[in-house]
Amino acid sequence: MYLSITGATADNKLAKYMPFEVEADAIAHALEYNGFSIADPEGNQEFWVVDMTAKTITQDTDTEASVTAARAMADIRAKRDAALAATDWAALPDSPAMSDAMTAYRTALRDYPAIFASDNSADFPELGAE
Repeated sequence: MYLSITGATADNKLAKYMPFEVEADAIAHALEYNGFSIADPEGNQEFWVVDMTAKTITQDTDTEASVTAARAMADIRAKRDAALAATDWAALPDSPAMSDAMTAYRTALRDYPAIFASDNSADFPELGAE
């Protein structure tokens, strides 16, 4: 796979490109639109840095790692928040379901993002798990 790169944003992110199976087609397209062609470097295009002058693409691995970690934490918090919301009824003052196990479970849910941040292999809390 070959790419014809024909545009980048002001902050050097990929803006315009077209994939081609044949290298000559990618080159012809790039020449027509004042760009350049390359073999597809693969990877997440969201983190490609384009240098239209040097006619290169590099992968911003630092930003990719940071964004991926932030997205993982957002997913964890969303899952945690849903589990807490599903048990909110048990936390009402007159709820007979507010046992020590439920209290421990809800505490574990609230603590989970911090635990996961320090040990990303930590299991998600389960009701009744110690």
